[in-house]
Amino acid sequence: MTPNTDYGGHPPPQQIGLVLAGGMLSLPTDASWIAPDRPAYQCRQCGWLLPDLCFRRDHRRRGTTATRGRFHSRCVVCEQENNDAYKRAHRYEIRARAVLGEHRRKERRQGLHGCETAAEYETLTGINVEYLANKMRRTYERPEAECPHCRARWSEMPNGLSDMSVDRRDRSSLLTRENLVLLCRTGNNQKGTLNPRTWEVRQALWRLKRGTGDMRVPPNDSFEAP
Repeated sequence: MTPNTDYGGHPPPQQIGLVLAGGMLSLPTDASWIAPDRPAYQCRQCGWLLPDLCFRRDHRRRGTTATRGRFHSRCVVCEQENNDAYKRAHRYEIRARAVLGEHRRKERRQGLHGCETAAEYETLTGINVEYLANKMRRTYERPEAECPHCRARWSEMPNGLSDMSVDRRDRSSLLTRENLVLLCRTGNNQKGTLNPRTWEVRQALWRLKRGTGDMRVPPNDSFEAP
């Protein structure tokens, strides 16, 4: 067999098989040639025989005397594929948990609560990861659903679910089910730097530009520029 130069003079990895009872019994692919000077181990998930450099070190087992125990049992590719699959399947839960953590820390700095743990905060506010994830899912997956700030559809936002953020209608109060609104991240950031009157005027501008909703702005005799 002529070596394949695309693999640095080594033959490409071959899947070895044995015919057994009319079927194919697959044996591990030997790809240890990509670093022949390194010890090789078999990935528990894909079954490939790979150099140790293809496995992440398990720092939790730093004191072990077993050579194999220094590495994770799955290669870096299988681990990444597993992580990506988990994120796709639980993206709303992951986003909700991150958002609740941000609000818990922010509101604690404001002096609105003294909760030490996420469980205490969820009990106090009545909002847990499951509730918020379901609310995000129902809103984001409705094709006609729009951000109340910019009137753009959630499904058309360039950064996907990352563009969805949680805002408190009244920022001097705790996040609760009644004090919660989903805004795009840009609108949420802008609201935090504007006085209420300026915010209302700019909201009206967005509605005017998009051609949706009530164009009127609540009167305010004490208007101040930002």
